Amino acid sequence: MYTQPAPRPDQTGQMDDWHDLVQRRAHELRREAIRDFWRGADAMVAATAAQAGRSARRLAQRLARHTRGQAESGESLCTSGKGV
Repeated sequence: MYTQPAPRPDQTGQMDDWHDLVQRRAHELRREAIRDFWRGADAMVAATAAQAGRSARRLAQRLARHTRGQAESGESLCTSGKGV
């Protein structure tokens, strides 16, 4: 395994500065990645909720149509007259 040679004493200040800069950049990238993740998760939840809302509305409309049809024919949901 290759290891870098120990820095000379006149380079330690530069190395410390570089290390601090790299750490700050890593923290910035991490925060950005977390924001991107939650932005994507929020969008996915919103899309799923919208789809669930559309599905619920369609189900309600079908149930209402079915109930109207049953009321017009005098049948209830439980006694359709088929096989009972």
